Amino acid sequence: DRLEKAFRKVDRMSKEGKGSSDFITLNSEKGKSIIQTQDIFYITVSEVDSRDKVIFFIDGSHLIIKNSSFERLMEMLPSGQFCRINKREIMAMRCVNYYSHDEIVSKISNEGKPKTFTIGMNYRNDFLSLL
Repeated sequence: DRLEKAFRKVDRMSKEGKGSSDFITLNSEKGKSIIQTQDIFYITVSEVDSRDKVIFFIDGSHLIIKNSSFERLMEMLPSGQFCRINKREIMAMRCVNYYSHDEIVSKISNEGKPKTFTIGMNYRNDFLSLL
């Protein structure tokens, strides 16, 4: 009972301070995981199960998040620091190097080449407003 009460309190506090925390707690393939938001590069849909998401970190590692929607993740992440850029991805705005009409090039390199993302038409205005 006390543990459940503690989880409800943390959940309530995280909703009250919506998106203002330096970390988020999510269910992952390894159990409950505390994730430092400043370490997140981008989040994408898992190729194995679309209900799961994969968080890629700046250091190149990744973590599979179980049964979480993009809407829920966007509520938990610090507002103004992350943007949903298409139907399958959320990106950390601090990792944007430059962009064009339909593409974002990141500051983070993968095998010597910067990672590129596609900007969805429905998400372009949100992205531009955060710049």
